[in-house]
Amino acid sequence: MTIEVISAVRTGEDLVEISVQWPDRLAVYTFVRDPRPPLPVINSHDVWQDFRTRVDVYEQMYRLAWRAYLGKEIVLPVQLPTGVYPPRAR
Repeated sequence: MTIEVISAVRTGEDLVEISVQWPDRLAVYTFVRDPRPPLPVINSHDVWQDFRTRVDVYEQMYRLAWRAYLGKEIVLPVQLPTGVYPPRAR
């Protein structure tokens, strides 16, 4: 099973969208920057729901979201580790 990040784009002042191609569907995850102290963070409830069984994948998505937010170059596609459970049905 191949799971790839095919885009990571800052779409607003505090938003980043990451598109992930699953074997059976395309999923778009939204990361929201929370500027409250002590440090700004980016969170995504949807990513946590789909990848909660693989914290390493969630952390990789989190790093990609920050890179996109900061406008840094990202070489795509990014292949995510296999062995994650497919997203739950919505």
